Amino acid sequence: MKKLTVFQFVQSIALAAIFSVSAAAAKAEAPASLSQMVWVDDHFELLHYLPVAEATEVLATINPEAALETQEGLALLAVYVEDNFSVTTKGQPAQIETISAEVDDQFVYIYQSWATDLPKSAPVIASTLLEDVAPDAEHFIDVASPILTTTESLKPASSSSARRAAQSVDI
Repeated sequence: MKKLTVFQFVQSIALAAIFSVSAAAAKAEAPASLSQMVWVDDHFELLHYLPVAEATEVLATINPEAALETQEGLALLAVYVEDNFSVTTKGQPAQIETISAEVDDQFVYIYQSWATDLPKSAPVIASTLLEDVAPDAEHFIDVASPILTTTESLKPASSSSARRAAQSVDI
């Protein structure tokens, strides 16, 4: 059996998750976001995928004058991700640093980093990405680390208090 490098392993997880997001979105006709957390050396690298159509709608609600392809538009979307995605470990919010953002014809990519010791227990992840423009948006959370490799799906609930509870997953 061929051994995969870390890059090949992460790349295969990313491709599988993207295909899962696309298939789920097509099947359910609901928008979906994907957030990946990959342990690299001494920190987690986070990558958020937002479909361009929904990211454009989100940006229009933040600042109708901002264009998606500009630094201002990408910076506003990066702040949006900071406000709508969180990680908690041992009851404390993770200090996640936004690194950069870019866009292509399918996705907006938001890159972040979380400098931390490898958690001994799984963190709690919460996401409400895209829900302000698509209340039925689904969120896929992909985690790859030495202690845990999993893909979880967060689906919105009907009431706002239930939705908040449903949008957090202890993985």
